Amino acid sequence: MKMAGKKQTIIITVVELLLIVVAVFCIFSIVSHRVRVDERQTALSEDEKERIADLGKKNLILVNKWNEIPEDYEADIVDIENGYSIDSSAKEQLEAMMEDCREAGCDPVICSAYRTHDTQISLYEKEAQPYLDQGMDEDEAYEKAGESVARPGTSEHECGLAVDIIDAGYQALDNKQEETATQQWLMKHCQDYGFILRYPNGRTETTGIIYEPWHYRYVGKKHAKYIMDNDLCFEDYIAELESRQKELKQQK
Repeated sequence: MKMAGKKQTIIITVVELLLIVVAVFCIFSIVSHRVRVDERQTALSEDEKERIADLGKKNLILVNKWNEIPEDYEADIVDIENGYSIDSSAKEQLEAMMEDCREAGCDPVICSAYRTHDTQISLYEKEAQPYLDQGMDEDEAYEKAGESVARPGTSEHECGLAVDIIDAGYQALDNKQEETATQQWLMKHCQDYGFILRYPNGRTETTGIIYEPWHYRYVGKKHAKYIMDNDLCFEDYIAELESRQKELKQQK
């Protein structure tokens, strides 16, 4: 009987120890998870949180074939070189970028910047006309035209935040533009001035616009650096910020 009692006591003790171990493990897991969450929130508070906070501001307005310019949007248009205009928020950095590009031995030329809505209509219709002349259905013709000239109301040029820059030695708006010294310099350094290459190669399905190695969009330095360093298009970036913003709200 004494042996049976000791055996039973040992079994109970082992079970109790196992329960304690399980309890400690559960507590450790909960604490570790909380620490990881806290660390993630701390990281967000430094860089991501600042970038997320800019969602909804002018410099991060997403304009494409699926997102029209908001009716209450107002561009603060100011003059720049060659008789063009741009939103005041981008002027200083654009001028600095052009100056530094020239000092590097390149010859950049602005060939388009802010456009009025009427100008965008004219360009859009002009782009569609050859397709119409070929007998293409009107809807199809304008859809095709929209791959290279944004439909009026969906153009970043109407926002005053986009600028087309070409090399003086090669002024054609085609893929060979990327081979010029000007574009090589701009693609490498545009982020330092808050600009991004808006329509990168191979991203037409996401952006809705063909590859344009001359179209630069102002978003601000911290956003431009992240976008260019991570090889993102603007649509991807906004989607990422919105996703992270949602995660932050769920953690609170």
